[in-house]
Amino acid sequence: MDTPALGTEAMEDLDARITEVLLTREVRDAAAVPAGRLGTLDAIHVAGALSLRDDLTALVTHDRGMLKTARAEGLSAHAPGMAD
Repeated sequence: MDTPALGTEAMEDLDARITEVLLTREVRDAAAVPAGRLGTLDAIHVAGALSLRDDLTALVTHDRGMLKTARAEGLSAHAPGMAD
């Protein structure tokens, strides 16, 4: 079995499923106002997800605060392994 090839295929599959969001002025400004108390990077993640709201399947996080804020903003959000 060729492990590097499997890794390459997995990364290509992942890349095809993820949308990269540019840190535009609009995303930056939106990061300053989401509901809840988030750190800077979490707020930027939620703001980026909000910029994709209509095309977003779900925001996935392992942070309870980001999960709560994303849901408060009306986003579909999931935290694998974390109880709701």
